[in-house]
Formats: sequence, C-alpha cells, structure tokens
Amino acid sequence: LLMIKERGKNIIFLRKTDADVTEVVTNVQRILLNPVMQDIFLALTGHFIIHIGHTIYIRKYIPCFITSVICLPVSVIILMQSAKTMSFTTPVILAVPAAIILMMINLKLCHKLGYYVSQKIKADESQSRPLPE
Repeated sequence: LLMIKERGKNIIFLRKTDADVTEVVTNVQRILLNPVMQDIFLALTGHFIIHIGHTIYIRKYIPCFITSVICLPVSVIILMQSAKTMSFTTPVILAVPAAIILMMINLKLCHKLGYYVSQKIKADESQSRPLPE
C-alpha cells in the first residue's frame, strides 16, 4: 500500500519480527492462490510455451524467447502449487481449449491486419516518391 500511496518514493521494507515475515508470505500466498491470478498464470504459461514453440518453428531468434525460457519455470511452479487449490470443473476444463482457439484466431487476424497495413504503407510510400528525372 505504501508503494501505491507514496508513488515516486523509494520505500524499503525491513524485517522487524518473524510475524512480519509471516504476514507478508501469507498475503502473497493469498494473492497468488486467488482464482483470477491462477487463470492469469495459466494463460501466461501458455503464452510462454507458444513463444518458445514459435522460436523453434521458425528457427530464428525472437526477443521474447529468453524471457519465456526464464519465466516459464516460475510460472509452472506457481501453477503446480496453485493446482492443489484449483477446482477443475467442466466449465474450467472447457475454457482452456476455447481460450487457445480464440487466441489462435486472434493471432491469425492480427497477422492479416499487420500484412494489410504493411502493404498499404508500402503502396503509399511508392506513390509519394518523386519520379527520377
């Protein structure tokens, strides 16, 4: 809260007692075990896997590859810990493949839009260039 309330100030957290440490750990655990955070980490983990797969598929370096390799193990550990409290109901199980399909459709549309915009910019640039004399 201090970090939000006192923006722009350097705030140092000092350990005073074991109770302080326990309180911080308990609050962080409560945040990470929140169902919304679990969903975010599930999506994030999938996102990292897709970046790594994309790098392997195109056989070229992509800047997000290193970040994905570093962050994937942490996300997996958090998911494994939170899986103990997750409820795997039918809607949750069906939501994962549905989200993956929607993500793939979105990616395809973004690539098509990017290609269209790129072609439009190239066409505009070629029309605005002065003709050589």
